Amino acid sequence: MNSTTDSPMKGTTEECMFNFLVQHEGADREKTLARQVISAFTGADRAMPASWMRAIRRGKENGRLPLGPRLIKLRCLLELLGYEVAEFRDLPDPSQQLSWMVSLGIIDIDRLRKDLEYSSTQTVYDMLRLGTMAGISAGRAAAVDALIEEFQDEIAPAQEAWQTWILEVLDGHEHATPPHRSEGGYGSTDSRPSSAPPAPEPTPPPAPAPPPPAPRPTPSKPAAARPPRRMPLPATAPQPMAPPEPPPTVPPSSAGSAFLPGALTSSLALSLQLSRALREQPNAAELKAQVAAQARPSIVPLVRVLLELLEAE
Repeated sequence: MNSTTDSPMKGTTEECMFNFLVQHEGADREKTLARQVISAFTGADRAMPASWMRAIRRGKENGRLPLGPRLIKLRCLLELLGYEVAEFRDLPDPSQQLSWMVSLGIIDIDRLRKDLEYSSTQTVYDMLRLGTMAGISAGRAAAVDALIEEFQDEIAPAQEAWQTWILEVLDGHEHATPPHRSEGGYGSTDSRPSSAPPAPEPTPPPAPAPPPPAPRPTPSKPAAARPPRRMPLPATAPQPMAPPEPPPTVPPSSAGSAFLPGALTSSLALSLQLSRALREQPNAAELKAQVAAQARPSIVPLVRVLLELLEAE
């Protein structure tokens, strides 16, 4: 592994980290790039390296180094930078291999916990940090060997990809993209942003047209009321017309008989009857008195006129 420092050194984790930060403590930009490298690899906030430096310079016992998974990743980072970290070199080889796989993102810590059948991830970190491999069971030792055999070929390509990225950032390419593991492992180590335009996003298919609105039902016209069915009249034979009734006649009466002009229907019939009455009773004055007493009031004037005409004859 090529060194990224001017004077690689051996020492503890604290000594190696302090040496690296001091070497990049000159200009603000250089200091910022060095902290960017530590933050990207370990997952710590960019302000944390400055806090570690202050704790070391003030001689504090706490706050001088990260804890848990960040401490394991910091040791692996210092190894990538060319340092020989004493605590890391003292670990047994299986612990070093597992530390590399976790720090480089080749295997997830939860997958490691399940395969080794540990109850908590903190137990796994203690094993990686302290290298307590001698006391593990035969079953866990076999699981460690199986994991190393499955993933050890990815360690070297991942180390080279991260080293290339670190050199680019420290050289001033602060926008270089950190490498990451894909399904096929680590690919090309060239992490500079590509100058080629990004591929256009696929155009989503057009949304299907909404269905046409259902036709409104046309109100049907009410059926015309049928005329009531008339019952047929019974067929009857034509009745013969009755002959006209003859005009009523006044039977001849003797003198002093009653005159009934109310039965007359026309002036002609009336004149005939009056003519007969005068022949039977020449006294016209008496006949007029009978007419006035027995005839209807509406025809009395007519009767009197007729009598006068008859008398004049």
